[in-house]
Amino acid sequence: MEQNSVSISINTINFFSNTAFSIILNLTNMKFNKIAAVALCAAFIAPQITFSGTGLKIGTQGKKSITLNNKVGENLVKFLSAAPLEEIKGSSSGVSGSFTIDLDNLEATTGQIAVEVKTMTTGLNRRDSHLWGKDWLDADKYPSITFDIKGLSDIQIVKQDNGMGEIKANAIGTFTMHGQSKQVKSPITLKYVRESEATKKRADGDFSLVQASFKIVLKDFNVTGTQGIVGSKVGETIDIDANFYGSTAK
Repeated sequence: MEQNSVSISINTINFFSNTAFSIILNLTNMKFNKIAAVALCAAFIAPQITFSGTGLKIGTQGKKSITLNNKVGENLVKFLSAAPLEEIKGSSSGVSGSFTIDLDNLEATTGQIAVEVKTMTTGLNRRDSHLWGKDWLDADKYPSITFDIKGLSDIQIVKQDNGMGEIKANAIGTFTMHGQSKQVKSPITLKYVRESEATKKRADGDFSLVQASFKIVLKDFNVTGTQGIVGSKVGETIDIDANFYGSTAK
C-alpha cells in the first residue's frame, strides 16, 4: 500500500513537472514568436516610414525668402539689464537680415539676423560709449551681433486659413557676440500673411513677422566690463526681445 502511494506521488510529481515545463516552453515560444513577429513587421514597415515636416496651409506653398523691411514694420531689438544697483534698458533699430521659410516644412527655416553694435543705445551718450568700447562689446573689433537660424523645433500651429498663418516654435541657432558663438534656443511667434490689396498699401510681397525672446549670459561671450560693474550695476544675464518684419519683395 505504501509502495503504491509512493508510486502515485512520484507519478503526480512527474505529471506536474512535465506540465509546468511544457507551459514554460510554450510561453517562451510565444514570447519569442511575438518578438520575432514584431521584428519582422518592423523590417517591412521601417523602410516605408518618412518624417514629413510641419506645413502651414494658407493657400500658398514652398520656400519663401523673407528680407527684413521697415516698410512692413519697425525692426527693433530691445535689451534689459537688471542688476541690484541699476536697471538699464536699451534698444537697436540697426537690424538687417533675411530668412527662408518652407511653408511645407517649417522645421527647415533658416536665415541670419544681424544687429549693428553702434546702433545700440541706452538713453545716455556716455553709457553708450562705454557699451561700444573695448571693455564691453568692442564695436570697432566686433561691429555686429548675429543670430544664425538653423531650424525650428516644437512647432505649434496657432492659426491657418486662406491667407494667414501663425505658429509658435523654438528657433535653434548660433548667437555670436564679441567674437564668441553659442548655441541658443529662442521661443518665437511667427506670422505669415499672403500678399493682398490691403497689404500692398504698406509694401509689396507676402509679409512675415517674427517675435523672439531669450536670455544671454555675458560671461559666455567673454564680456567682463569694468571690474566690479557686472553683477552690481550691469546684470550678469541680459534679456532680449525682438520684432522682425519682412517681405518676399526684392
